[in-house]
Amino acid sequence: MRELCENPPKANIDALLSDGKESAYFGGMKVVFTPGHTPGYISLYLKKSRVLIAGDSFFRENIEAT
Repeated sequence: MRELCENPPKANIDALLSDGKESAYFGGMKVVFTPGHTPGYISLYLKKSRVLIAGDSFFRENIEAT
């Protein structure tokens, strides 16, 4: 784990994500700005399955829509 933190994988950035941006991936995905651990931290909300994906957490609540 230390090696990964000291030498993180590199990737080219071809698009920037911003709070509220939506895409059609996975039946509708919305970017949610969730600052905390790092500057620019985001979570991804998958509308169809009602799942929120965060970098350090995964949680799904089965609530009936009203």
